[in-house]
Amino acid sequence: MNIRSIILAASIPLFILLAAVNGALLYFQSRAEMMRGLDQRAIAAAVTGAEFFSQMDRPRLVVDDPVRMRAITIAMRYLPGLDGYYLVDRDGGKVELAAPVRPWNPVAAAGGSAAVALSQGEVGERHVVALAPVAGGGFVAARFDAEPLFARIDDLRRWIMLGVGLAALIGLAAGWYVARRIVRDLAVSRATMNALEAEGALPDAEGLSISEAADLAAALRLVDANRRAARSRLRNQVVQQDRERTDVAAFATWRQSVFPPVSATLAGAAVAARIVGAAPPGAFYVLCEGKGGAVLVVGECEGADAVDALASAIAARRFLERQWWLSGPEQAIALARSAFAVTRLDYRCWTEIAPPEAALLLLTDDAETARRAEIYARIDPDIAPDLLLDGLAALLHPAGIFGALRRA
Repeated sequence: MNIRSIILAASIPLFILLAAVNGALLYFQSRAEMMRGLDQRAIAAAVTGAEFFSQMDRPRLVVDDPVRMRAITIAMRYLPGLDGYYLVDRDGGKVELAAPVRPWNPVAAAGGSAAVALSQGEVGERHVVALAPVAGGGFVAARFDAEPLFARIDDLRRWIMLGVGLAALIGLAAGWYVARRIVRDLAVSRATMNALEAEGALPDAEGLSISEAADLAAALRLVDANRRAARSRLRNQVVQQDRERTDVAAFATWRQSVFPPVSATLAGAAVAARIVGAAPPGAFYVLCEGKGGAVLVVGECEGADAVDALASAIAARRFLERQWWLSGPEQAIALARSAFAVTRLDYRCWTEIAPPEAALLLLTDDAETARRAEIYARIDPDIAPDLLLDGLAALLHPAGIFGALRRA
């Protein structure tokens, strides 16, 4: 079920219900008022005649007095809808003061003295009858034709039904108009999302009349702008990286991946080691554990070129990791020096039983940097090794292999 059907299904019954309720209220209120007015007219006519005849000694002789009959006849002209006016004495005799269009018996209607709406007969026989007592006995009966009233009520009913039908048409038109606007704006939003998915040009959203749809379109355009900006930044970054990609940078990246910064706790000691700055291409470090202890080694290998030196450093690290505990430190170092052209090497060994004191292992060609690093390390001997190396890198900008350890 689409949104157009939902809106039409909701709006048309709502308009019909509102029109029907208002029409029903108007119908019953108007009918009651018109019936009450006709009842009051009949009662007024009967009571006025009863008071008039109550002032006479012999009311039946009114027909013998042409002056009074003429006055009564003239008065009847001011009572539209009057359909019979009778004077009934105490014995049931009746005097016809105004002839009815359709004959009727006032004695049969003498069940009360108030106006009564008689609407049970066939169409064309609905009347309102009023009875009023006369002093000395008898009563006056006045009957009014109710057909004009019911004709007006029927006209009102037809107008109400027409109004209900018109309300249904208005509901249809209003629902269709609202649904058309919503569907049109949603179609623009859907086209915008499809364009985003297809990475095409976004449709024009200037004609949107619903603020929520306009906000959605603006949000989608913002998403598209952010996506385009991200792609532009990515392209610029790729171009910049292509420009900056050199043999030196590639070599540094490769060595950084082979010798990543390490921070660990081995045999009761906290250890950290890393390559900092433009270290010699053959620089390396080894951190291994075995036989209840651990060792940190920093060293440098020579080579025909930078790649050869780095390859020797990698091989030396792997060799020392395997041979340190098998052959012992002295023999492992001697074999590494001869096999991998290790020119410089420093190390610290410790065990869980004999953890190391705080120490800083340096492999750098800058003597001043090495001196200042030693001073900084002695300032706070309890600092964590990785934090110490971070501080040295930030303060001194050194170049080389740095290692630090202390008791955990």
